[in-house]
Amino acid sequence: MTRIGDVLLQSGAITEEQLGVALDRQQAEGTLLGEILVEEGIISPATLVHTLGQHLGLRSCVLRHGLVDPELLKLISADVAQELGVMPMFKIRDEMTVAMAEPQSLPTIDRLTAITECRIRPVLALRANIDEFIDKYAQNQANLTAFLSQLQESDVEVFDSEKVDEEEGESDLAKIIAGSPIVNLVNMAVLTLYTLLIMLLSLRSYNCPGKRSTFASTSLRINNIPTRIPISTTNTAV
Repeated sequence: MTRIGDVLLQSGAITEEQLGVALDRQQAEGTLLGEILVEEGIISPATLVHTLGQHLGLRSCVLRHGLVDPELLKLISADVAQELGVMPMFKIRDEMTVAMAEPQSLPTIDRLTAITECRIRPVLALRANIDEFIDKYAQNQANLTAFLSQLQESDVEVFDSEKVDEEEGESDLAKIIAGSPIVNLVNMAVLTLYTLLIMLLSLRSYNCPGKRSTFASTSLRINNIPTRIPISTTNTAV
């Protein structure tokens, strides 16, 4: 199998000199070559994971806010996610897209299928990126307000309605997670409205201790909130 260093070199992502320096460090430290190249700032994590994905013929992504439903982590638990090197991203009907450090691992996919009772759609992601999100959401899974407050406009992702149709289940993930700035702004406005609503209900509950607000005291599930709005991309006038 072609080594990742050669693949990056052939793609023009690195030079022979940069590869030589990284290989020397790898031999001295025993660290993964890709990690060294990222740490040295020679390539970005996105370049590494997408190059790996293209080389292996796999879908790939970089995890970020708006692309991951924090509630789905509860389905498999943070401990199992850490053990398997996976991070559930989103669920559409009975299919769950999962970021995996080893998306070719059939035992891992079989175990996830048994736990979630979903068809698993594996996507390649860097292990460091997966661990970051496991730690982040394991510490604060149920706090929707905190989650929304961390979002930036650029974090909100858009799904074309054509991409979530069952017959289009194998469409390119890169196209699915790409959205125009205008649509991202619309989605961000929706999230902002939800944040304000939650704050107002919480304030009302606080000011009226004798009245219990059922809605305010209920743990909201992020997958019930339309953070990804299916839209039509044809003949749209601005």
